[in-house]
Amino acid sequence: MNQKEKGSPSGLGLFDRPIPEGYTEEWTRLLAAPEERVERQDLAVMVFRLGREFFALRAALFEEIAAPQRPRPLPGRGGALLGLVNVAGELVPCVSLAGLAGACQETGPPSREAARSQARIAVIRLAALPATGAATGRDGERFAFPADEVVGFHRPARSEMGPVPATLSRDAAALCTEVFPLGDREVGLLDETRLFAAMHRSLVP
Repeated sequence: MNQKEKGSPSGLGLFDRPIPEGYTEEWTRLLAAPEERVERQDLAVMVFRLGREFFALRAALFEEIAAPQRPRPLPGRGGALLGLVNVAGELVPCVSLAGLAGACQETGPPSREAARSQARIAVIRLAALPATGAATGRDGERFAFPADEVVGFHRPARSEMGPVPATLSRDAAALCTEVFPLGDREVGLLDETRLFAAMHRSLVP
């Protein structure tokens, strides 16, 4: 570990510090509050693939798309928390969105070279919800997640948005608010409040 990594508490500090007073209550309030719909004509999203399924998140949350790397596992930890990854010398918690969303994996995986060329690590930063100004967590905190492919930016039209289909896995349906078409694909729009809540739960032993 280089000196810059060693001196950066951002990743490891998440696991050592006590849960602040009112933190659990704030997440409970946010998840119980009625949904505020963002005007779709103003919505820009980043589309990415997890296994055989496509998802999207508000583009403003994305801070960096980086080359894939192997997360550094944390002793005694598992589940959706894969470990820590180095982002510009700072250690960031890396969480499996595929695990949280129950995404189906490829039955016939591509070659190692093809998989490596498409795979990416995405880094997202907690931010305020555009419709309410309410924070989705501690403002400025970052998480990373591996994506099998990052398709790119897209602006779905409001008329394209549809309800979450029954064919979507239970875990994915719990995290998605709507779906929209992109070519011959169906993309699930992830609810960032629910997603960040699930990511934070993965940090708790």
